[in-house]
Amino acid sequence: MKKRLIEIIAIILIIVVIAIFVKNKIDKAQIKYDIANVEVYNYVKYRKNEKFGIMDRNGNIILQAKYSNIEIPNPEKDVFICYDEDESVVLNSKNETLFEQYDKIEPIKLKNIASTLCYEKTVLKYEKDGLYGLVGLDGNKITQNIYTSMENLQSTEGKLLVGKNDKYGVININGKALVELKYDGVVTDNYYTDETKYVEAGFIVSNTTNDGYRYGYINYQGKKILDVEYSDIVRVTEQKGIYLISAKNGQYGLYKESKQLIKPEYQSIVCTENCAIIVERNKQYGIANLKGEIKVETKYSEIGENGIYLYARNVRENDVYDVEGNKLDISFNKNVYLTGNENYRITTVLNNDVTYYGIENKEG
Repeated sequence: MKKRLIEIIAIILIIVVIAIFVKNKIDKAQIKYDIANVEVYNYVKYRKNEKFGIMDRNGNIILQAKYSNIEIPNPEKDVFICYDEDESVVLNSKNETLFEQYDKIEPIKLKNIASTLCYEKTVLKYEKDGLYGLVGLDGNKITQNIYTSMENLQSTEGKLLVGKNDKYGVININGKALVELKYDGVVTDNYYTDETKYVEAGFIVSNTTNDGYRYGYINYQGKKILDVEYSDIVRVTEQKGIYLISAKNGQYGLYKESKQLIKPEYQSIVCTENCAIIVERNKQYGIANLKGEIKVETKYSEIGENGIYLYARNVRENDVYDVEGNKLDISFNKNVYLTGNENYRITTVLNNDVTYYGIENKEG
């Protein structure tokens, strides 16, 4: 009997482990999403007598120009949202009505994204019983209608800011919840790469307190990195990896994910385009690196970046440093700029208000 009980417990444990593995695999698959790449404009809208219709890429009339406006979420797909004043209907290229089971269908407009296509290209939001949900252009329902608001999370494609009971969260176009519906505000950290687009952009979340807004950070997988207790958080988007400049009690520090690299004891911390870290204390500036090492103490009245180097000055000295904080033996009047060829760099020297140009190799 005892042996049988052990076998049953072992089987249950195996089932639980398999279930957790499958769930994690599904969750990871839902976190990743693809941004549709439109290669062919199969459909365009045309205007005639102040009304709009649809024609295909060969110039054939698909829908007559009788609507006050028409939106095409994806010009490769025959899904057209046609407006007649305050009324709207969704039609395809056969003039068939789509999505009739919903009260209203709307495209999701992208915000502050440089693109000739201004809508999410694979999903629409639907309204039913006064609440919003997400549906694919293919008609498959992605989420239930449980949200009081739904819009693009500025400025990312593929992520949606959703609201309920005056709290906000984030889902992606797969319907995967990335940020819980429990914050007063959510914004993206603006992280973008050519390879992953906005998929790996994280979230700066905020709540209102008696002392003003307090901020926290959640990564793109929905994992909380920093609690909602900071007066400011900025991500270093020029660098791979999650580096966060944060402030508490008016003092700034630096984190790599949840690991503190620089203690919050500076009036400001700024990351330059070349990922040098400039720290300030009592209007004096120094240099740190992304490892959190203070390479140059706060002794300069100003530090600026020109080209690939940092130029620091005070009353007694003018010095040049690389982005790691190493002092260089070059003229303070010389600037060095990278080119498209890693073997060569452009140099400039200012002499008597005249700028002279030169070329050097990567060894200088």
